[in-house]
Amino acid sequence: MIRNEIEIVYATLGALVKSYPELSSPPRMVYDYTPERIMGDAFPAVGIQRLSNPQHKLIDKHEDYARSKHNGVEYVWREAGRFDVACQVALFVSASETIVNPTTFIRGWVHHVEKRIIDEVRFATVGDPVDGEMLRLRSLAEPFQQEAKLLVSAKLTLHAEGKYLSGQKTIHEEQSKKPLIVVSVTL
Repeated sequence: MIRNEIEIVYATLGALVKSYPELSSPPRMVYDYTPERIMGDAFPAVGIQRLSNPQHKLIDKHEDYARSKHNGVEYVWREAGRFDVACQVALFVSASETIVNPTTFIRGWVHHVEKRIIDEVRFATVGDPVDGEMLRLRSLAEPFQQEAKLLVSAKLTLHAEGKYLSGQKTIHEEQSKKPLIVVSVTL
């Protein structure tokens, strides 16, 4: 089984920005966003894109780290190192929507996300095949806010760090105790 770190980071960041209590409904999520994809549909919207490829710091550990079961197959996970990736999270609100003051709304949204990152630091991963894993988040720069006639946006640059895990199917004891057949041929 492959554990996709980028998808886990995106899903965890998505859960973080959706937690803003002033949102009347969950925002539209656009991963690896472009301005065209953001402008094409409803607001509020959140765009998430990675700014760097995941960097892996490998370690050599041979003991089992965790076990999980998916579709009736049991997997054993070993800690193979750490990964980190930089992402940009962009929050978009339409200036023509029913929000009374979109600038105040987006500032409150950014403040909520930054405050949770400072207060909690570590977040439970979302969409992770391994239960109980955490992702460490921190802000890399001050938020960048843009205001236009039709759209108000704020962009945050975040750093995510987590465990790099390698998963393999487990071999059940019944399978491993089958007798070996040794054939020797002499010519």
